[in-house]
Amino acid sequence: SQLDRSTFLPEKKTTGSDIDVSRLFIYYNARVKAKSRDRKILDKGSRISFAIQALKEFGTCLESV
Repeated sequence: SQLDRSTFLPEKKTTGSDIDVSRLFIYYNARVKAKSRDRKILDKGSRISFAIQALKEFGTCLESV
């Protein structure tokens, strides 16, 4: 996704290497931030604002983890 690529663009410019972050980790945590009223985590997509909040709160991990 664009969010995982753009978040680590400064790192690529500094080190010259790509960082393969887990898109699913970001997506899952964005869904956690957007829980429905009955406290269930639904797989109905997410908004970029929830993904940004999740990145700020939880960070991310490498895809290899």
